[in-house]
Order: sequence, then structure tokens, then C-alpha cells
Amino acid sequence: MLFLHSVSKYITFSLFLTTTLVFSVFAQNERTYTIPKGLDLKSYTGGTDPILLYIFLFFILFSITITIAYFIIRYLRKKKYLTRCISLGLSKQEKGLLEHFINFFQIKDPLNTIVLKNQYDHFSNRIAHHFSISNLTEEKIQEEIKIFDALRKRLKLNHSIKEKKLNSSRSLIKSIPLHISYYDSGTNNTLYYIAHIVDINDLYIGISLPPADTPISNTLFLKPYAQITVSFVRKNDAEYSFDSKLFRTIQYPETMLYISHSSNLTKGIPHKKLDIPCNIMYVTESTTHEVNSSIEFLNPQGCSLSIPKEEVLIKKGANVIINFKLEDEELSIQGIITEVKNPETTPSYELEFRSLRDALSLSLLKFTQKLKMSSEKR
Repeated sequence: MLFLHSVSKYITFSLFLTTTLVFSVFAQNERTYTIPKGLDLKSYTGGTDPILLYIFLFFILFSITITIAYFIIRYLRKKKYLTRCISLGLSKQEKGLLEHFINFFQIKDPLNTIVLKNQYDHFSNRIAHHFSISNLTEEKIQEEIKIFDALRKRLKLNHSIKEKKLNSSRSLIKSIPLHISYYDSGTNNTLYYIAHIVDINDLYIGISLPPADTPISNTLFLKPYAQITVSFVRKNDAEYSFDSKLFRTIQYPETMLYISHSSNLTKGIPHKKLDIPCNIMYVTESTTHEVNSSIEFLNPQGCSLSIPKEEVLIKKGANVIINFKLEDEELSIQGIITEVKNPETTPSYELEFRSLRDALSLSLLKFTQKLKMSSEKR
């Protein structure tokens, strides 16, 4: 159908050129044109031989045929689109909202929009952007989100974290922590924090606010539509990252930041157990504790580690210093425990690095890049 649509756009131009050619030849009755010997035609005087008229008529018939075919196919696909809407049991409200945005964005083939997941994702992203620049109340946005969440389920275009190849941030689930990074052009610093997913819907990802004591807390709110990078790890697979945009702060139903979805995930560092020995130091009630642990996963923003429960249970929010050796280089990094998993059985911890010096950041980046390259060679 796209081919026919493209042809129909140029058909008028072709007819104009053909008409101009025919009349320019017919107007020169005095000149004689000789047809090459390869053609079984006699010499003729311009305007007396009908060959150019035949060509002209052929173009007219061809254009009429293409135009009729285009409108027939367009009608049939529109009919198929309406039939599919009925078969899926879309409510009057869902169908009306779908039709509204299809017409608003001037989508020429709505059938593809509701049957192809990638096209529907693009459609949803455009709607999310439209709502972000509209003066809608938070309650109204939540109403629209509920409709589009239900609509995606009815269209059977859901994403899953279990998909073999992750392509969309809509595959995320709430239990996966997100590493948020923002490059501040004013200070030439890259600011980080680890967020948890408060809400994930068809239009936005709702993430927790940065801690009040971090530099990123003040900077992000000063930048409307700030460009951020989001990374996360799918267990037993790899780290993924995508570019996103901060849309707005939401107070309803709870405080969170709405950021945009992406259908372009980049697969990065492999998620494989590293088992790097480390030493953890932390203070409780003026007492310094020291415990040996093991780094299981590592990236430039933080790490995952495990400590046997019988040794110690570190609380979420605790400030620690982690010491470990990385390729013959001794590293000592400040951090904060952002998450404690399985505290009753085998505790594991998510540690976010803080106050990283440039040299430390570079060492971590080089190490994780080597991990990625070794994985890609396999």
C-alpha cells in the first residue's frame, strides 16, 4: 500500500510531463522525425503519427488503474482495521480515543498501528509526548493512562521481561532498579543515582526521586525535559541502557518522576557472576564494623554483593567503604546501600558508589568495557 501511495503522489507530475511532450511535438508540424530502423515504423511528420498519443493514453490508463487500486486497498485495510477493533471488543471510549489520535497524527494505515508492536510503541510514544506538553491535570493524565493500559492489553501487544531479545523499556518490571545518569553541561559532571520503579504504564515510567543529599536532586528539577540515560540489568543476561527524557513530577497517586519510554535498548555489559573478593567497612552507633564479602556484579555506578547472614546484616541506607582489587589496582570507594534482598535467607546488597574520583571512574569503565568486549567475542 505504501508503494501505491508513493506512486499516486507522482502520477500527476508524470502526466504533466507527458502532456507537455505530446503537445510540443504536435505543435511542430513542419519538422520531420525519423524512427530508428530497429522499429517497424515509417518516417512520419510530427503530429501525424499516433505513437505519442498511444503513450499518453497508456499513462492515463496506468494512472487511473494505480489510483483505483490504491483506494481499493486503502478501503479494504480500513475495513479490516474496523473489523479487528470489533473482534477485540474495544469499548466505545477506547475506540474513540484510538481514532482521535490516529486522525490527529494523520496516520494513513491504522491497521499496522494496531497489529505491529513496534508501530504501536511509536504511536504510544507520540501520545505520551503530546500529553507532556499539554496542560492536563495529574488526575486527567492518570485517567488517560488507564485507558491506554487497557487498550494495549486488548490489542495483545504487551512486552515481557522474559522476551528473548529486549527491545522496549515497556518490558521492565518494578523489582528492577534503574541507574539514572545525567550529564550537567554547566559543571561538566555526570550525576548518578539509583531509582526504583514506582509505576510503569503504557505511556511513562514513574521512578523514585533522587535522594535530597545528592547533587542530581537539585540539578534535574532545574532542567525541563532533561535528557537522561537509564541503565538496568536483566538477571543472567546483561546490562541494558536507553536514552530517556524527564517529563514532569507527579504527586498523584504518589510522588515520582515520569520519564519517557524507549524502543531502542542497547545491550551492554554481560550479567555474569564475577566473584571479586572485597572488604566492607561501616559504622553503627560509633562502632566501626568490617566484614569480608564478594562482588557479584559490577558497573561504573555501583555493584551487587553478598554477605552470609550469620556474619552481619547491613541496613538499607547505610554508608559504607568498599575495598577491592581490580586488575592489580587497589580501589577504595565510598558508597551507600540502596537495596537489601532476601534479608531472611541469603542477603544480597545493591551498593551505589558515591563521590567517585575521575581516576576511579575510569578504572571501573575500562574494566566493564573489557567484560563487554569479551562477551561479544564469544
